[in-house]
Amino acid sequence: MNDWFSIDLGDGITAFGPTQSIMEAFRAAYLEAGAPPQMAIFSRHDLTENVVTAYFTPESETLARSLGGKFCPKPVRDQDLCLLAGHADSFAIHFPQTETAGS
Repeated sequence: MNDWFSIDLGDGITAFGPTQSIMEAFRAAYLEAGAPPQMAIFSRHDLTENVVTAYFTPESETLARSLGGKFCPKPVRDQDLCLLAGHADSFAIHFPQTETAGS
């Protein structure tokens, strides 16, 4: 189970509604699953393409598929990748090789 999924949510303005819906759906699925720290959604607003993308961890596969998520490569952790929903330790869990002091 290493597959990541993504959903393009629209530009910075139109992404607000879909983002809220995804966060609500995640909360229910997360609690139902027992709040596993590996289950998370990250997001990135690509300013060049003007699109917000939600990235679902492999542990969020069922939710991602139910929302129309598509297979994608694991996102690269950079300054634009944010934790949208999930446990605060999600970055350390999914991107341990990129953890550095001060990040």
